[in-house]
Amino acid sequence: MVIDDLPYPLRLWVRQRGYLFAWWMYSPEQLRRTLLDADPPVRFKVVGLEVNGVIVPYW
Repeated sequence: MVIDDLPYPLRLWVRQRGYLFAWWMYSPEQLRRTLLDADPPVRFKVVGLEVNGVIVPYW
């Protein structure tokens, strides 16, 4: 999956402390920064990306 080709905005589904959250991503740069940050301010596990209403699992 190529990050630049996804339809934006999309939702990034993450799990943090046992809870499921969806964060809106408005651009490829924002998604790339969120996924590749070496020292994120918040620790989370990516569950999937919601693209056109379908959650695509992220492994």
